[in-house]
Amino acid sequence: MLLKLTNKIPFFKDKYLSKQCKCQLTALLIVCLLIFTHSGQAQKTSYQKQAYMLTKTAAKHHYKPRPVDSVFSHLVFQKFISHLDPDGLYFTKKDIQHLQRAKNAIADEIKNERKDFLDLTTQIYTQKIEFVDSLLHTFKDTPFNYNVNDTLVLYDKARHTDKQGLMKRWKKMIKYYALTAYFDQTDSVINSEISGNKHLSAFQNRAVDRWLCNLKSKYNHEGGLEAYIASRYLKSIASAYDPHSSYFSHTEEQAFNASISKRSLSFGFQLIKNDFGELEINTLIPGSPAWNSNALNEGDVLLNVSTAGKSKDFTCISYREAVSFLKAEDIEKAEFTVRKKNGKEFKIALRKAKTEVQQNLISSFLLKGPKNLGYIYLPTFYTHTNNQNTFSGGSADDMARELIRLKREDISGLIIDLRNNGGGAIKEAVLMAGLFINHGALGIVKTRDEDPQTLKDMNRGTIYRAPLIILVNKFTASAAELFIAALQDYNRAIIIGSQTNGKSSMQTIMPLNAYKQDVIVDKNNDTPASLKLTIGAFYRVDGSSFQKGGIRPDISLPTIYDSLNISESAYLTALEPDSVNKKTYFYPSRPLPIKELQALSKKYVRNDTTFNIIKQRSNFLSEKNTNYSIPLNQQKFNSLFQQNNLFEIPDANVPFTVENPSYLKGMSSVHDATKEIYEDNMNEIQRDIYIKQAYLIMRDYINLK
Repeated sequence: MLLKLTNKIPFFKDKYLSKQCKCQLTALLIVCLLIFTHSGQAQKTSYQKQAYMLTKTAAKHHYKPRPVDSVFSHLVFQKFISHLDPDGLYFTKKDIQHLQRAKNAIADEIKNERKDFLDLTTQIYTQKIEFVDSLLHTFKDTPFNYNVNDTLVLYDKARHTDKQGLMKRWKKMIKYYALTAYFDQTDSVINSEISGNKHLSAFQNRAVDRWLCNLKSKYNHEGGLEAYIASRYLKSIASAYDPHSSYFSHTEEQAFNASISKRSLSFGFQLIKNDFGELEINTLIPGSPAWNSNALNEGDVLLNVSTAGKSKDFTCISYREAVSFLKAEDIEKAEFTVRKKNGKEFKIALRKAKTEVQQNLISSFLLKGPKNLGYIYLPTFYTHTNNQNTFSGGSADDMARELIRLKREDISGLIIDLRNNGGGAIKEAVLMAGLFINHGALGIVKTRDEDPQTLKDMNRGTIYRAPLIILVNKFTASAAELFIAALQDYNRAIIIGSQTNGKSSMQTIMPLNAYKQDVIVDKNNDTPASLKLTIGAFYRVDGSSFQKGGIRPDISLPTIYDSLNISESAYLTALEPDSVNKKTYFYPSRPLPIKELQALSKKYVRNDTTFNIIKQRSNFLSEKNTNYSIPLNQQKFNSLFQQNNLFEIPDANVPFTVENPSYLKGMSSVHDATKEIYEDNMNEIQRDIYIKQAYLIMRDYINLK
């Protein structure tokens, strides 16, 4: 039959071709068709195969795996829609209803390696992207009226409307971004007489361009729009198990590993998205290749990156994609096209170098006043990998070194700042707790199908025995909470701040097809991606959990976040707290004078006007938590814009001066990079109201002793 069809092809009509030759060519054609068909089918089944592998691996290795059922389908659906349309700017109410009718099949489709729901979502979302693209182009060069009394309501969760409502919301969003960009100019512009719509039209066009660029970034995603949607689908499946399980592409995994390392290969700058969606250099890391070039500055806009003969347009890609691209291990050098603030463009070539990840590094200072105290800031429990791929010289070793140095300064007490410390390596947290505790159990860890294991201080003795205060907040999480809980249980430290995050789970990265393995292998080239999966949990020494509840500080201080639920308990898929039955041995010190110090702290807070401002702003955020109405009339918007930033806290009037420890004084005076880092940090400490409170409480604690 196929031979008859091929005879209709002009090439096969050649009379000099024998029948045998035609048969051979026909066979070759069949093979080519089969290869083409198989290749197309392989691409077609790639995403559903990954979804299948993800759930199989989670079923085998997750600490508390969920059944893949109707509830699971609902969780995936909720997260998937949130990933694709967090602000309700693409899907209409009718679209959501259409997708909801198909969502119950998600679980069965994953099990049977089908993707009907994913295909339907891709089809509808693609149509919405095209519609919004067309709509935004109609806003170009069509000035809006900024004198009418109109408002934009920002909801805490997306609210979907009909097509007309969607079009109105887009118009309001463009007006909002245009007004924000306009009044975010120099003080002379902000304080000048309000100009007419003509001056706002240029900012309106730039706001439109920003959103068009955002749409383009979805198409520019590696693999195109379909791959962008599919990756969000796979991430939604992972997060249905718990908030901290995540699907990683290879570049995302590399970026994640670099983010928790003490040192990493880096070009030496950090990026932000500016008001117009451009990738702008926010920080130059002192001593890095970018810093040493003397050609890049904060505020420069990154336009293009060329490496290994390939060029990547950075004008319309997402922040996440840009960071993942720049941190990829296979990129060692690149040529950057940059636009300076004066509008001129230039090119510069940089080669990556081992750069200390400044946001991960421990730093210590002296607080000189009526009492001389040490202050240590630890942003994460980091590790350091040496050439033998083993861990050494991590945060615990660095803490030990800083403690020894600070003891030489004859300090009366120590403040360790763990605010915003999201955790990191549990091993480092255990080792660090042992620096302050003589010996005994520090916590308990439990993995799936295994008996609970005691986390012990393996080294008798301590490095630091004097009074200790630890500062915490709602963003203190995971391994940091384990460290805090151990010191609190031993009566070794006074915990000050707000209730911590409440994350007591631990994760590891494994291949997507790890369900084939009894022992997880880190590297596996056969899998298309990786999975960061929750494999266990840790508990206090008495077996109780701080999951979802966090750790209650001994002395509470008000924050602007008090009215917002931004902790672990806010996540729909957060694991429920439980307890373990494990006999442990620990020997706490005598109880600390907490009640006396609480009374003194309340007096300080009551008499400090800064805390009154913080409470007022917290109450304001509580009122605006569900929805926040923003005026789009330029006069009213300007009045709102002139108000103080809600998240800026007035500077504190501290009773101490901040200095470098003596071992750093000579170094910081001659090394520009080190000097700038430490000067910035000292200025921040000097203005911090919470460090001031910690200092006052430590002073009282020492006097009570």
